[in-house]
Amino acid sequence: MPSGGQCLAGTLASHLVDRGVRRLLVAGGEASGAVAIALGVRTVLVLHADDNGIALLPNTT
Repeated sequence: MPSGGQCLAGTLASHLVDRGVRRLLVAGGEASGAVAIALGVRTVLVLHADDNGIALLPNTT
């Protein structure tokens, strides 16, 4: 079950997108997962990933 912070991240992301925000930067595995679920992201394409685990993931829905 997501933590309160993760739920908040997903809810906030949803509200921002509903209000016209087109780009989000999300850090953290659990938080980014919660945001992806809240936004209905089903698949992503990894364009680049470095040795630190930082990845560039464009999304089109």
